[in-house]
Amino acid sequence: EFRAISMDAKVRQFVELTGSSEQHARFFLESNNWDVQSSLNSFLENGGGGGEGTALEEKGEDIPPPQPQVTERLFGPVRGRRRGMMRPRTQTANSLPWSSNKRLAAMYKPPTEMNYSGPIEEAADHAAGRAHWLLINIQDDQEFKCHMLNRDIWKDPGVSSIIKDSFVFWQRDKADDQGGQFCAFYDINDFPHVSIVHPKSRKIIKSWTPREAVLFNAGCFAKSLELFLEKQAESGTDPSARPAKRRKVESSAKPLERQETEKAMLDRAIRESLEDVSNVPDAKISSAASGRDPIPRDQKEVPERHESSKSRPGKSHIKVIPEPPAGPNTTQLQIRLPSSFDGKRIRRRFCKSATVKSVVEFVWNHMVRLEASKLDGMQKDKLELRTTFPRRRVDINPGSLKEAKLLNAVVVAEFAD
Repeated sequence: EFRAISMDAKVRQFVELTGSSEQHARFFLESNNWDVQSSLNSFLENGGGGGEGTALEEKGEDIPPPQPQVTERLFGPVRGRRRGMMRPRTQTANSLPWSSNKRLAAMYKPPTEMNYSGPIEEAADHAAGRAHWLLINIQDDQEFKCHMLNRDIWKDPGVSSIIKDSFVFWQRDKADDQGGQFCAFYDINDFPHVSIVHPKSRKIIKSWTPREAVLFNAGCFAKSLELFLEKQAESGTDPSARPAKRRKVESSAKPLERQETEKAMLDRAIRESLEDVSNVPDAKISSAASGRDPIPRDQKEVPERHESSKSRPGKSHIKVIPEPPAGPNTTQLQIRLPSSFDGKRIRRRFCKSATVKSVVEFVWNHMVRLEASKLDGMQKDKLELRTTFPRRRVDINPGSLKEAKLLNAVVVAEFAD
């Protein structure tokens, strides 16, 4: 009822303003959804001003209907998600700018051939089993520096050689599930992220930030890896062993009861030794005093020599050369033993004037002292040294380590085929 009264009021208002009939007023108001202002505009546009509408009606001419109001959209509505909440799109290898260019795609290709494919837990166990360190690289496709690592660092022969010898490489993208978990656990926000992780304790031992220039220079980064390996070898850190817990320092002062017990044991040992001497016959004592052997040579038992001892290197043939003290005329070498000795590393000082042959001799004697049985069938003249960066065979002919350019070097001992 109220709506009907309101509509009648609009009809009367329209008639008062235009002077038209109620029939025309209702027609224009209904055509414009009972909007008085729009109805007046439509009435004037169709020639109704100045009382012409009444004249047209009296002449019986048809009045064209007004154009209906139309509302159009330039763009279709966004369906499936709210406006302004665009989901971030992860950039894949196919969506990279150079994915269509084969030459550029090969240039920026990730190092899949040396990247460990399993999760980080399996990579850490694999590294611990081989006594290697865990080298981590977290990438971000939106950062060009990450692609520079794939192009300039991981493809470098020197860097890749060091990684294959001493590290297990694990590279992931931050958008990946495994990479995202690593970033969340270690609170990683800068990319690319490169770090060395202890495979047992899972602690980050060393890391490089994207602002360090050494990270994007292959030679400097290889030298940084070598210095890390040398430092860990010098401190005796084994990546395959879990770090020892800190123990309480015991006092050097021994309890009084323990001191008395040790003194009593020492006195008893002295008394027993004196009793043994008193029971020795006089002939043996006199011969011992004169320095002559009381047992004739022909009565001595000659130990039998087994034929197997001839083929296996014995510890009695080892010549122990003392290590020279540190000084300006000495250098320190880090030597990695062959795979039969699990790639163990040793560090030792040599004189700069020492020959390469003397270093090979030292390595052979050191392996004999460790476990001679692992050298069965091996020949000492087949043992040779190789440098890690660049990878080359060390010639045994140069006279000194200085001439062979092995001062403070890292070398690998291998048997030639």
